[in-house]
Amino acid sequence: MSETLPVELDFLAILKCPISGNELHELSPLEIEALNEEIGNNSLYNYEGSAVTQPLERALTSSCGRYFFRIQEGVLILLKNLSMVREMDLNREEMSSGLMSDKKAVQDFYDQFGWKKTEEGVFNDGDEFEDLREVSQQYMYDCNMRVKRYLRPAGEYLLDAASGPIQFEEYLEYNKDYKYRICVDLSFLALRQAREKLGNRGIYLVADITNLPIKDGTIDAVVSLNTIYHITRDEQAEALRQMYRVLKEDATGIVVYSWGRRSYLNNFLALPHKITRKLKAIYRTRVHTSREHPELYFHAHDRDYFSPERLGFEMDLSVWRLISVPVMKYYIHKWLAGKALLKAIYRLEDRAPQWCGRVGEYPMFVMRKHVEVKREEAERREAVAAG
Repeated sequence: MSETLPVELDFLAILKCPISGNELHELSPLEIEALNEEIGNNSLYNYEGSAVTQPLERALTSSCGRYFFRIQEGVLILLKNLSMVREMDLNREEMSSGLMSDKKAVQDFYDQFGWKKTEEGVFNDGDEFEDLREVSQQYMYDCNMRVKRYLRPAGEYLLDAASGPIQFEEYLEYNKDYKYRICVDLSFLALRQAREKLGNRGIYLVADITNLPIKDGTIDAVVSLNTIYHITRDEQAEALRQMYRVLKEDATGIVVYSWGRRSYLNNFLALPHKITRKLKAIYRTRVHTSREHPELYFHAHDRDYFSPERLGFEMDLSVWRLISVPVMKYYIHKWLAGKALLKAIYRLEDRAPQWCGRVGEYPMFVMRKHVEVKREEAERREAVAAG
């Protein structure tokens, strides 16, 4: 057996098949051997219709026995379109569907660019979208650690929805006193890198966070950092409902979002940067140069989108960061007392978190699954599901 997963797979009790919703269990060596014979005979198929060609070392199956899921390098492949079935169970209507185009674009962006490293050893995603300068490091660290205030200090399972490779070291503090951190992502590359940091303290699922293969009420804490706005605009609410669904009673989930162009404060402050970026785009078009990396899907809803009527539960609004990276890079400099200015901004965020969450670039939503409102929220979710 691979040493990249706990031998006992004790966490299987909280997982479920992403297609049938049934229990999952690991195949025995004899069952693996039989499936590999079927692969050799071209009689085992991916759910989307293509023949499976790569032999299995380890795999899971649903309790109904119809769906099979590869375990590769310690990562559980629990995407619907990458499940394996026999010919009799092929869904002809979905054979060519695969991932939705926007989700595939996000997957391609991170596999081809975002989770690869620069010559300096940092991820392209951080180099492109974060402020990694020394003048900003303490502020960025403090904002990242702000998330931990709202989480249970300890527990069994912390779910990281769209975890990536756990890009920054302070992210590891979230699960310091948890038994497992469940890393869910569309990128196999990201999960391999996350596994290098967490080892057997991690559970690694290639899965869709709008269809989490996790049972109801089994998770002690959820974090989702800067990911929801990369989900198709019509599915963002479902991703939030899925995170809420898996939380235990009295547990908390944290979602860091972006208002994008709806953050009027940052749009005003970043105007010089936007003009420069527009000029660069015009130049690329005129000289026929291509983008340096695949385009990343982004859609930011307004505050009304996150209403209890739509979601089926309430979320409290707070702040993660008031100012955007372009604003920081334009105005914050060591020679302009940048560290002192960022300390002042951080104090403002702590004193007026709701106001900063409304007007700033990065709000932080806090979902709490209180016992006393469980019945009311269940009725609300039923009403949402009924349309």
